[in-house]
Amino acid sequence: MTGGDNPFLPHLCSAIRHANEIDIAVAFTKVTGLRLLLPDLHEVLNDAASPQQPRVRIRFLTSDYLDVTDPEALRLLILLEEHGAQVRVFEATKRSFHLKAYIFARFETHSALSGTAFIGSSNISRQALQDGLEWNYRVSWTEPLRGEEPIGRCTNYCVISRPRS
Repeated sequence: MTGGDNPFLPHLCSAIRHANEIDIAVAFTKVTGLRLLLPDLHEVLNDAASPQQPRVRIRFLTSDYLDVTDPEALRLLILLEEHGAQVRVFEATKRSFHLKAYIFARFETHSALSGTAFIGSSNISRQALQDGLEWNYRVSWTEPLRGEEPIGRCTNYCVISRPRS
């Protein structure tokens, strides 16, 4: 996905709708991009509230790196957290934090996992998700539980804290 004729947003929205575990780790979250993803994120959280649907887990990690993340985006993430998402902010004191990873997993059985991961240059902004020249690599898999490894490493390496109000 490179933007222009092949924007990143439709790929992300499709992956969100087909996953029951969603892990997003980005350096910057702008309100312009988050508002594009929120309808699908809220939809999967609301669908999971019904007894017929398995609970969807959403983990969202962003940062205060270079103070680019919008305060309004943080407020929207807090509201998303109130609907069941896990939201964390990496405090980038004296070091960089420049992740851009989107991991979507679906447990088909107790031992089988399928999913899609996007690793690349897109933070969450309208420009990155729709119009900008970005470069994102997509990996899909259907294997025994290997999809948890990338975000597990991220969680182990990052000191994370809750968003401040």
